[in-house]
Amino acid sequence: MAADKRERESESDSDSSSDFGPAPVEGAEVPEDGGDNAGQGRKKKKRRADIPHKEVLLASLPSETLYEKSYMHKDVVTQVIVAMPSGFVVTCSIDGALKFWKKAPMEIIHVKTYRPHLGAFTATLCHDGTWLATKAHSADRIVKVFDVMNFDMINMIQLSFASGPFEFIHSTGANACLAIAEAMNPVVHTFDPQGTDELAVHKLRHGSRIDLMRFNAPARTTVTIDSNGMINYSTNDTFEPPEQGTVVSFGLLMETDLFQLAKKRVRATSLEFSKSGELFAIMGSDNFVYVFRFATGKLFRVYDQTAAHFVSLQKAEYPSFHLEPLDFGKRIATEKEVTAARESGTGLPVASNVIFDDSGHFILFSTLLGVLVLNLRTNRIERVLGKLENTERFLNISLFQGKAEATQQLQQQLGEKTVEQAKREDPTLFATSWKRGRFYLLTRREPEDVDGDDANAVGRDVFNEKPSEEDIALLSTTKVATSSTAVLRTTYGDIHIHLFGEHCPKTVENFVGHAKSGYYDNLTFHRVIKGFMIQTGCPLGDGTGGESIWGGSMDDEFHESLRHDRAYTVSMANSGPNTNGSQFFITTGATPWLDDKHTIFGRVKKGMDVVQAIEKVKTVEKGAFKNRPIEPIRVVNVEIQ
Repeated sequence: MAADKRERESESDSDSSSDFGPAPVEGAEVPEDGGDNAGQGRKKKKRRADIPHKEVLLASLPSETLYEKSYMHKDVVTQVIVAMPSGFVVTCSIDGALKFWKKAPMEIIHVKTYRPHLGAFTATLCHDGTWLATKAHSADRIVKVFDVMNFDMINMIQLSFASGPFEFIHSTGANACLAIAEAMNPVVHTFDPQGTDELAVHKLRHGSRIDLMRFNAPARTTVTIDSNGMINYSTNDTFEPPEQGTVVSFGLLMETDLFQLAKKRVRATSLEFSKSGELFAIMGSDNFVYVFRFATGKLFRVYDQTAAHFVSLQKAEYPSFHLEPLDFGKRIATEKEVTAARESGTGLPVASNVIFDDSGHFILFSTLLGVLVLNLRTNRIERVLGKLENTERFLNISLFQGKAEATQQLQQQLGEKTVEQAKREDPTLFATSWKRGRFYLLTRREPEDVDGDDANAVGRDVFNEKPSEEDIALLSTTKVATSSTAVLRTTYGDIHIHLFGEHCPKTVENFVGHAKSGYYDNLTFHRVIKGFMIQTGCPLGDGTGGESIWGGSMDDEFHESLRHDRAYTVSMANSGPNTNGSQFFITTGATPWLDDKHTIFGRVKKGMDVVQAIEKVKTVEKGAFKNRPIEPIRVVNVEIQ
């Protein structure tokens, strides 16, 4: 409610007819319970020793707060899987499409598309990445098997029962066995992936149906979790419990914490193992992440990822987690939708998961803030990937880290490996997003700005499928002639601006028209706020004047690829929706709360030092002329190139 209130107040302020411009960070209300008292009552914990060679390990992980590229499906993408060591990527969507991609340096290449099912489906990958199996969410009772290396369907298994989770339960494709659980009973059937005959039927030690089944390759053990949250281990051949002293150190379940989820009445929604098989992580239906030690069955770490937890962090204003109030309010609203879909089990699938990096020292999982990279040794958040993507709620993730190495080999080579070598392996996180027909690549590179002079340039959102009607409308806009670059000549120096004529043609046409007519000549920067933006374009010099080249106001032009996610973004100032005239501003930092409120029509590509110099000038601190530079700074003219 507080976030909604702040949003309404901010909009109300910007609706004033006497003032044009974006709402600054300073205008947001401070949460009542945040800040000063956030750490009181905490016990000082002993500092844990950090991971050896941590810098090299982190260099082999993505690092950016923005996604670099995204690629399309025709419908909502639900799952993404990276097959190592081949480097193939598999994506699934709710319309039944299965796509194979090949990871290449700094990009991925589409290889082949199948439609193995008529609707939403789930895929599972053999441990060595050679085979893939798919199964529909509907009751069609067909499992299809694919050869990943040759991206070809090699088998179709007709089942005699309604199926639940399924998994390859041997480590290599040559010896793989496909285990498929019944939908309503704790019974597992095993099949030869290359044949049609059923090999065996096993009754498992569960009191209810099986929800999850995953294979621990190093331990050659299958872990199953039932609908009550009970966790059990089974050997591959007999599905009997492993003996104490083999791969486990316990003899009775009561010696472990494997009943903790059942005790809390929590269902598991995802299950993943570290590469060494020593740890496994579970995403619970309560939005907690549980990390267990495999050999002992003991609970190692628990992480609270509920919306209430992030609200408390927001109030405490921790720098790593804090967002602007309007942005945070939007994300909470989206989180409520995601949680409702997960709890109901109907509608769009919510395939959120937890994964390990190759070293097993870090786990990655998606939250309303972005994808967290968490250090299991120190319990510290090392990074928040995609944090500035305030329109995306990432869900299912999969990680590519270049060369796939066993944990022992990795540890031996870390002393010789440099940070730069790790970066060159092009670590990439692939992610799906809530209600999006795209999957996203988060890397160590920022997204490239589209150069309007390059006819072949594409944005970071690649249109590899036939665009929707909305996309076509956005792409069919006419490019404004001779309007790719504007040079804003000021008394402090020149600012070169790349104009987005293809994405917002009317706004650019308006700006170019004013520039060519001399409308902006000799106008002042009437509003300057350090750390936020510099604003000009008012003929009256007080922020209350200006009109479009057609007279009066003009409508907003928002585009999904243009966001206030970085400094030097050029946007229209306004006093509310569809009230654009002549005033514009240049940001000096990321301002995501302005997205879909102010039309972005350009970015500074040269002269950033001039923007910084203007930002730092002394301004009036109080009264009607607050934020106006004490010494006037003027626009000499605007040249269109």
